[in-house]
Amino acid sequence: MWEPTLDDVIPSTSYWAQLSEQDRVDLKALANPDTLPAGETVIRQRGRSYSVLIILQGHVVVISEAKPAAGALPATAPYPEPSDVLLAWRGPGDIIGEMAAITKTPRSATVRAVEEIEILEIDGDDFVDYLRTHFEAHLALDKVLSQRVAESAGEVRSERRKVSARVAQVLAEAADRVGRQSRGGLWLPFPRTQQDLAALKQFRARGLVTTRPTRLVINDLDALRKEGEY
Repeated sequence: MWEPTLDDVIPSTSYWAQLSEQDRVDLKALANPDTLPAGETVIRQRGRSYSVLIILQGHVVVISEAKPAAGALPATAPYPEPSDVLLAWRGPGDIIGEMAAITKTPRSATVRAVEEIEILEIDGDDFVDYLRTHFEAHLALDKVLSQRVAESAGEVRSERRKVSARVAQVLAEAADRVGRQSRGGLWLPFPRTQQDLAALKQFRARGLVTTRPTRLVINDLDALRKEGEY
């Protein structure tokens, strides 16, 4: 019986997929593999850690956290508080944390696992040295950064839109990029035990999505795309 390999589940546009076999071997030699549970904060916004992470399996959400009120407890759920902004989903093959490693600036967003993830963790300085000696890997990172710049431009444009439109856009993009198809439909990892976004409650009431114990099912992707245009 055929079993999917890691390469089968990694999108061709991801950083890891764009590396040659030798570049992967060389990068793995610098890395510490790790497995983290759902709900784990992988990167903390405004933190000063500089390691680079490559996701091999599982998915995370990228969140721009609102500045906590004085005396407030830190968030522990993988999904944001209503005042936070859901920026992106990341999945197998994606690289995260590269900008802080290169620029030595505080982390610009929080990253949390929405399911168990397997990652490679590389020291920031080791990663920068790796790029100096691996030209194709450097070019692959340039492509990823270009995609991120385009995403950031979209986030700036979306600042003036209502929250539900921004969430709809992120969900539609995540469904296109890392959505999983099964007999039950197109879905994204979503631990129901965690706090819902207010916008998701609206979408659920309108039948656009269904939340199940471990996943969010996209019932009407076209409607979500249309919602994200406003």
